[in-house]
Amino acid sequence: AKVLEVIFNRVASDNFPNTVRGVIVQPAQFSGAASYKDLDCYSAKVTEDVKNTVIWYLTEGHLLPNDGFLYFYGDGHFNYFS
Repeated sequence: AKVLEVIFNRVASDNFPNTVRGVIVQPAQFSGAASYKDLDCYSAKVTEDVKNTVIWYLTEGHLLPNDGFLYFYGDGHFNYFS
């Protein structure tokens, strides 16, 4: 859900593209996303957990606090958001 928050916060920010697709395919942002054949549909690479999280976020995400995150990185064990 926090990764989705980063994506949607970027869409709302003047410092990033104003579409989800534009945010995801920005160079050096979401590794591998630009190589997906069709970002308008789920691919076999997307797990059921990811699909369910996206659906939940889009329908119930307003229940979460928005921490204003625009960035995240992972160290192989944890993701860090800022």
